[in-house]
Amino acid sequence: MRIPTLETQRLRLEPLGPAHAPAYLDYVVRNREHLQPWEPLRGDRFFTREGVDEEIARIAVLQERGEAARFAAFERDTQYLAGVTGLWNIRRGVIHAATIGYSADAAVQGRGLTTEAAAAVIAWAFGELRLHRIETSYQPTNAASARVLRKLGFAVEGYARDYLYLNGSWTDGILVAKINDGWQAPERPHAFISPPHPNGATLDGAAELRYGLPITRRCSRRSPSR
Repeated sequence: MRIPTLETQRLRLEPLGPAHAPAYLDYVVRNREHLQPWEPLRGDRFFTREGVDEEIARIAVLQERGEAARFAAFERDTQYLAGVTGLWNIRRGVIHAATIGYSADAAVQGRGLTTEAAAAVIAWAFGELRLHRIETSYQPTNAASARVLRKLGFAVEGYARDYLYLNGSWTDGILVAKINDGWQAPERPHAFISPPHPNGATLDGAAELRYGLPITRRCSRRSPSR
């Protein structure tokens, strides 16, 4: 999937890649304590150059598959890495949706940069990617994230108990989403093709191209080797 560089009034959002490894390493190290309450527990290796290289390589695979897009948000005036914003779990088929995630450097909180970066990513997702729905969640205690999502126009859709395993424990999540009211079907028919069925079924491609509906044609499973 082609991921462009996005620009806002104060930020330049670049697709995260190997060239960003030094800046990204500095970002995760200096914000380790700041971000830990909202993220999975990570081993010490993650906060090394080797760990960052592995993370960027993992993201590159997902981006190549069209399943994710992560941006490094640099302040245009200073080139300071102010945050990271991206889409995960991009789905097509009959849903055309993705999950958005973001983090902000401790030193820039309160300046509206996270909202600015996320708004740019959402505009790209609703425009060029032609997604219909952007989803995410936030912990009930994360007031800063709640403010960002309200400013972006997300609507609360539910409350999930023990939703995500973060910082070593299960945490509740407030579920929110933003809908693309001006959605138009993608011009490329293959954007309607769903990923392979998890049970090994193959899909009728012609039916999917026509209707965007996954139709099971054949299901085969291999017996586990002994």
